[in-house]
Amino acid sequence: MLLCIHFLLFPFPAISVAAEAQANQATAEAQTVRRTSLNAAKATIAQPTTASISDSAATYACILTSDVYFHQAETDASALFTLPKTYFVKVLAVGTPYTKVEYQTEAKHVKPLIGYCLTSQLTFVDYIPVNPYLYATFEVKYAAENAEQGDAFLEKLTFTCGYYGDYTMGTKTYAYVLRDGEYAYVPKPTDFRYAENPEYADRLSTEADASLSASSATPIQMGLLVVLCLLVPLLSALIIKSSKSPYFDPEED
Repeated sequence: MLLCIHFLLFPFPAISVAAEAQANQATAEAQTVRRTSLNAAKATIAQPTTASISDSAATYACILTSDVYFHQAETDASALFTLPKTYFVKVLAVGTPYTKVEYQTEAKHVKPLIGYCLTSQLTFVDYIPVNPYLYATFEVKYAAENAEQGDAFLEKLTFTCGYYGDYTMGTKTYAYVLRDGEYAYVPKPTDFRYAENPEYADRLSTEADASLSASSATPIQMGLLVVLCLLVPLLSALIIKSSKSPYFDPEED
């Protein structure tokens, strides 16, 4: 009877100190692996970062097509969203094949993100845009399940999302947003639209007009110069002729 009680109280033999230390080490390593995997999973949603270059010293690049992806790392698999066409990114470091960039600024519902874009897809400019980033928001509403009737807070939650770009998966398009301080993908509203930034096109048009004006003025200026060169001797001759008095001999009277 005593043996049965001893077996119930101590069903396994005692573990030595060395074996226990090895077991603790293995447990710690397993926890480290689990934490690393969890951090890697969390890294799928990029976290806000701070710019390393001031606005006054920054270089910008324009997004001229709708297929320019913002990447979390310098890999194709880390693409987070496509950047809004006609807007800009701040260039932090030009590289090959990726350029390190910053998108968005510190404002309500948005924060700056630092990532990477393919250098070949960027159009670099030599000026600081007035409105480089798209600022657009929309609301997302969530209905809570099993909420008691009359409890408005539990029945429906509304979040204002700061829009960054699109990510298409199959036939569905999601918006990459900042929602309640966290980055997330949400279904893109079907009625969501934004106005394109005309700054790059306007600059290009102004420069083209200035170049055209300069080139068209050159022949006119040359024509005027030729005319003046022809008129100078003629005017000089007329002035000299008019300044001479006629010959008068008083003895002829």
